[in-house]
Amino acid sequence: MRFSVIIPVRNVEPWLDECLASLRSQTWRIWECICADDGSFDDSGERLIEALREDARFRVVFQPHGNPSRARNRALGRVRGDVIAFLDGDDAVAPWWLMEAERLLRKTKADLVRFGIPPRSPSPTIFRPPSGRHEVVRGADAILSWGWPAFYDAAYCVLSVVRREVMDGVRFPDVPFKEDLLFGFRLLPHLRVVCLSPSVHYFYRARSSSLVALPQPLAFPLSFLQALRVFPPPRHPTVRRVLAMSAFAVVVDWLVHPAAGSRHEATTLRGAWLKTVGALRLSPLGSLVPHWRIGATLFVTFGWRWPIVLHMWLLRRYGAVRARVRRG
Repeated sequence: MRFSVIIPVRNVEPWLDECLASLRSQTWRIWECICADDGSFDDSGERLIEALREDARFRVVFQPHGNPSRARNRALGRVRGDVIAFLDGDDAVAPWWLMEAERLLRKTKADLVRFGIPPRSPSPTIFRPPSGRHEVVRGADAILSWGWPAFYDAAYCVLSVVRREVMDGVRFPDVPFKEDLLFGFRLLPHLRVVCLSPSVHYFYRARSSSLVALPQPLAFPLSFLQALRVFPPPRHPTVRRVLAMSAFAVVVDWLVHPAAGSRHEATTLRGAWLKTVGALRLSPLGSLVPHWRIGATLFVTFGWRWPIVLHMWLLRRYGAVRARVRRG
């Protein structure tokens, strides 16, 4: 079994050597890696060329700056392996990652193996090694019941390895962020067997310069909402509500970290969200979980950001308190 590991790269020179070294340290040796440089202006490209010279399993493609989706899609067009896996250029993986994925794929005949969710950390974390436990989800209905909430809660493509034949025709949407979410939703109808492992193979680096931590231009959420409106609306109302909540989560992300915060931009975003919810045949407030409805009502009625920003602050404080209690 041969793995094709896809790495989008964009100005990650300080961490790229560690990322590539973690891949070279894999105990399963049959892999290739396609690195797609998305217009880096640091020395990331030179690091990739050095890796290519040192190890023939690496391949490198370059493109003008677009977004991670375009980089991953360009790499997907060049894979040769049986199984596709994802890694980001500023993160790292445990040495047993591909070995454990191969074992589970062979044992369960799964289309997709999904590993546990890592914590975000500014420094290397301790991986949760394989315990031998896993769960298998079979059948389209069971997979959809599992997958819609699972991908909504943690859409990171880096948690999954997917057989290449299942990926045929499935690509990342051309949006600058939250692309993992729509990719997971697009992939779901193609899956027939899914293997779930509690093992954590991934080190997810939290850094202030990452895309998700920076203020977002209005084009980011607007492009996501546009992509969601052309998504075929599912028949089941629960699934449509998941998509509506995904849309609202994107709205919240911009309201909390806008690149600009004018009333006009907030009004534009509000209109785009209402249009998206209408395309899903849902009422704006009825599509949300109850604790979001007060803030959403004030946002929809008056265009106020502050109720949602306050709500997010309270949620983070609550999460921090819970984390301290768990640590004892």
